Amino acid sequence: MKKILIVEDEPDFRNVLYEFLEYKEFEVSVAINGKEALKIIEENGLPDLVLTDLIMEEMEGIELISILKKMKEDIKILVMSGGGKINADSYFKIVKAIGVSGMLKKPFKLDELLKLVEKNI
Repeated sequence: MKKILIVEDEPDFRNVLYEFLEYKEFEVSVAINGKEALKIIEENGLPDLVLTDLIMEEMEGIELISILKKMKEDIKILVMSGGGKINADSYFKIVKAIGVSGMLKKPFKLDELLKLVEKNI
């Protein structure tokens, strides 16, 4: 069973993603920010795929991505964002340059997510 780590600070959205991916028979862990994600990885090892928001408290997605890339250069990372102070497309340009595997602009449909996950896992 493939392991996915969801890093998302919004509880309702995080729960929807968790339940959907678990239903699709992935082993799913969740974290509320990058700091918590690193603790989970320390305890359980690297997942097959990380699905992370970009704008979060304590440790944002871009910082998490750069740390993960140092741990394993070819780790599969999907990012999702609705934007923040700047629009999502600007964030996507930044993370694309550091080598993420795919991007989803919030709100997105679960079938879009599944296609990207299946392509990258």
